[in-house]
Amino acid sequence: DLARGFIRAEVMTVADLVRVGSEREIKAQHLIRQEPKDYVIRDDDIVFIRFSV
Repeated sequence: DLARGFIRAEVMTVADLVRVGSEREIKAQHLIRQEPKDYVIRDDDIVFIRFSV
């Protein structure tokens, strides 16, 4: 169950990704943020959910 195994959400914006060109560069420029499970996703968010099984 995703909710039970949730660790964190890694969030970046579409605008940042388009501007810098790659996920690697997003991380290099520290533009990715870690959000808790109660974070409200916005329209321009790209979200990677980290969880354990």
